[in-house]
Amino acid sequence: MSAADTCPATVHPPGGSWGGRACGRTLKTDEQREAGLCGPHLAGRRRSDASMAAWRDREAAERVENETMRGIAGRFRGLIPDVEADDLSVSGGEILLRRPAAERLLELLEADDLAGGV
Repeated sequence: MSAADTCPATVHPPGGSWGGRACGRTLKTDEQREAGLCGPHLAGRRRSDASMAAWRDREAAERVENETMRGIAGRFRGLIPDVEADDLSVSGGEILLRRPAAERLLELLEADDLAGGV
């Protein structure tokens, strides 16, 4: 058996923080040989990759939500031309309007509704 047939991942003894040695487990399957890792280390890499992919998905979804909320807030600012900068803010998935801006928006929406707007 050659060194190419063993897992090169570094393992650390319990309580040890520096150094370590090569795992040395035999690579038994073609998948393990292709990845260059034994079963337990290959499973760990899969978990890590899946966790990183899930994190990237969450980050992308949050970016889309934030951009969408900023777009909606921009439309509100367009509807309420006299809104002060601090009267309208976007926080996560919420658009926060202070009372004067909210009342003005309601007036505009009611006027639009009475005028037959969609």
